[in-house]
Amino acid sequence: MIRATTNKIRKKLAAFSIRDLRRHCEAALSPKQSHPHAWRLLRSARNDTSGSPYCYATKKLCWITVSIFLLGMSLVPSSSPAKDKNLGAAYIGTQPPGAFVTLDNEPKELNTPCLLSDLPPGEHYLKLFLPGFQPVVTQIQIKAGEIRDYKYLLEAKYGSIDVNTRPGGADIYLDGKFVGRSPKRIEDILAVEHWLKLNQTGYKLWEKNVNLHDTTHYAVDVDMEKLAPLDHKQEKGDCRTECHDVSQMGSKLRITSQPDGATVYLNGEGKGETPLTLNVYPGTYKVHVRKSDYIPQEKEVVVEVKKEVVLNLVLSYEQGWKDLVFVSAGDFEMGSYNNQEDGLPVHAVYLDAYYIDKYEVTNAQYRKFVQETEHRRQPSYQYDRKWGGDDQPVVGISWEDAADYAKWAGKRLPTEAEWEKAAKGTTLQRYPWGNNWQMQSANTAEAGQNQTVKVGTYTLGISPFGAYDMIGNVAEWCADWYATGYYQTSPQKSPKGPDSGKTKVIRGGGWSDKGELLSVTARKSLAPMVRLNTVGFRCVKDVR
Repeated sequence: MIRATTNKIRKKLAAFSIRDLRRHCEAALSPKQSHPHAWRLLRSARNDTSGSPYCYATKKLCWITVSIFLLGMSLVPSSSPAKDKNLGAAYIGTQPPGAFVTLDNEPKELNTPCLLSDLPPGEHYLKLFLPGFQPVVTQIQIKAGEIRDYKYLLEAKYGSIDVNTRPGGADIYLDGKFVGRSPKRIEDILAVEHWLKLNQTGYKLWEKNVNLHDTTHYAVDVDMEKLAPLDHKQEKGDCRTECHDVSQMGSKLRITSQPDGATVYLNGEGKGETPLTLNVYPGTYKVHVRKSDYIPQEKEVVVEVKKEVVLNLVLSYEQGWKDLVFVSAGDFEMGSYNNQEDGLPVHAVYLDAYYIDKYEVTNAQYRKFVQETEHRRQPSYQYDRKWGGDDQPVVGISWEDAADYAKWAGKRLPTEAEWEKAAKGTTLQRYPWGNNWQMQSANTAEAGQNQTVKVGTYTLGISPFGAYDMIGNVAEWCADWYATGYYQTSPQKSPKGPDSGKTKVIRGGGWSDKGELLSVTARKSLAPMVRLNTVGFRCVKDVR
């Protein structure tokens, strides 16, 4: 009888997330001194950050075990949360958590996850609201003497902002990030409150909070106000705190290269081509310069007040760099609220700068590798006209084949995080081009090709960093071992996946997949020795 009851409880609790179980247990066990053995178990689960594929499952088992212990100690109710057996309760959970709860048109002073107790049996009207997400309006059924579980995956809501200035050409910063120059429409942004800043040489800085909670479109029309001429007081010192016009600082950064025409990135942001002179604030800057078929260079420079720094870089020729795109260092949001639970929680990840192949590795490139290394014979697909074209992506290769090629080419396979950032940029979006599916942007089942095509064919599907075919054509091997729930424990900086596992991560989807079901955040996996005509790869190269 006891064993049957315990198994029943265990199955019920297994549906809960780690976070919900942890909150439930810690609240019930306060104060800690009352049940030291249970607290020891909780502490070991909470502190386990090994990242092993068993870490997530072990943690959840700990929470479930303690929950069963609590039920046995009568510290939490096993059936009804109320003394009145004629009443019931509902446990309301959301991903992401923190939604405001309204029940029967009455706002509750609660946020999800929460327990609504002392509810009369029958049908109740439930509304959940979280800024930036579509509200949930539904009905729940309450049964006397029971706790009903209700969980909801909130769907992200996106909006746009139109920015127009007089004169035009103002730099636009959204939440501290440069997004372009006016006039411009900023699309596919989460419908929450954002900080908008407009900056233009010779004009006062314009700043405002823009709230997209109640509308999915916001128009900003601004007459920029001219700055007064620079006075003697400002000339004496650092006017950074007294004026917003960077040109009044007198600090310049002049960048030249041999040969000319190299693209310049300043702290990861594209600024133009050499020779280039920039008005900058005093400070430390990371300058990255690259040109097709030349080895890129990166230097750190310090610019002082009213000083000009000249940086001349000599680029060395080395064929092969033209087909790499640069992904700047910094944070991005990994995961998706619109994805399956394996893509949760959405979390900030920091990555150092790197290069990624602009295109998937082709048959011609892979054949050269086989010829020069005497690697195992080429896959049979190489000899089929449907798959074996020189410019088509190589297929029918295992994870080890892909890793060996990458090593031979002086590169490596991308981590799952590197692949996702290169595919979607730094914002939360489903596809490389935005949040709405476009059949003409990728070689998927909707395109009707029924095979791979020349890499780079679908020019409308280019990613924010300039990579092609991140969705469609072929799915792509990543370096990481796969583990369900890995995002629960993954490190914030440069995650590389679990230490071991049975399958490797693949990303992107291929020619046979239905595009609307794909996204740049979708996680899939495959045994490393498997070879399919839907799976290929691309490589990354570290910044020197």
